Amino acid sequence: MQAVSLTLWELKRVIRSRRMLAILLGLPLAAALVRSVLVGSDIRCAITLSCLFMCAVLTAAATYNRFVIDRISGLHDGLRCTPITNKALAGVRIVVGVMLFLVQTGIFFGILALCY
Repeated sequence: MQAVSLTLWELKRVIRSRRMLAILLGLPLAAALVRSVLVGSDIRCAITLSCLFMCAVLTAAATYNRFVIDRISGLHDGLRCTPITNKALAGVRIVVGVMLFLVQTGIFFGILALCY
């Protein structure tokens, strides 16, 4: 139960960070709009695959960035003093990263569905 509440807390932290949210949601939006403009081109498949790859890399970078900021600020040490294990903390970060990736791909394919 502590891991679930920590996951929700991490998601709130990402949503409250305006810059991070703009970057995470701007990439699939831009890629979907570029793909919808190039309707008759053969580049559409490459744009789709590269967008999914870039979304995964961007999500991993954002998750790692949060980890480094937590280490510098001392939050990570404070969380290690709680009954939550290191495996649970790593699992929380993985779950948050997967959820962010799913939101990004949902936005990308949602915009594509609206354009066609």
